[in-house]
Amino acid sequence: MESLMQQWQSRACNHEFAGESINAPDNLPAGIKQGGFMVTTNRKKVQRWQRGGPKLVHGSLADWRGQRTYDAAVKAIKAWQHLQLGWNCTTGPAQRPGVVICSATQTVVPWSVLPAQVTYSTEGAADFGPKDKAAASPWASSLHGHQLAGEERFSVELHADGSVFYDIYLFSRPDTLLAWASLPW
Repeated sequence: MESLMQQWQSRACNHEFAGESINAPDNLPAGIKQGGFMVTTNRKKVQRWQRGGPKLVHGSLADWRGQRTYDAAVKAIKAWQHLQLGWNCTTGPAQRPGVVICSATQTVVPWSVLPAQVTYSTEGAADFGPKDKAAASPWASSLHGHQLAGEERFSVELHADGSVFYDIYLFSRPDTLLAWASLPW
C-alpha cells in the first residue's frame, strides 16, 4: 500500500475548498452550499452498546465518560481505526498536514484507490462552551483520482461535564463518471 501511496504524492486537491471544513457548519463558503456538494454531519455522544441497541449512559468512567474515554477515542482517530471497515484497506496513520493517505475499496468488480491529503490536524483546548475541555480533529481533502471531490473531518470532544462526543462532518460531490453513475436518484 505504501508504494501505491507514493504514486499519489504529486496530485493536487480536486476541488477549490481545501480546509473549509475547519469552519463548518457555521461558516461554509457559498461555493460549497451552492456548488452541488452534499453536506453530511453526524454528531453522537459516545455511548455504551447494550443488547437491544444503544443506550445513552451517564456516570462513571465505565459509562464511557471522562478523560480516559476521550484519550482512547483520540488514539483511535490518530491510528485511523475509524476507517478500518473490513472491505477496504487504508494506508497507515498520518496526522501531519500535507501527508497523502490512500484507501483502496472494491467497487463491484474493480478496486478504486481513493487518495486524500491531510489538510489540517488540530488537538488542544476546545471552544464550545463554558469550562471548555479538549478537542482533536484531522481533516482530509480528496485529491485528483478520488471518486468524490470534497473534504471530511473527524473530531472528538471532551466537555466540562465529562461527556465525550464524536463528530463527523463532510462535504462531497461526485468527481468521476463511476461516482455520477452510482448516485441514488
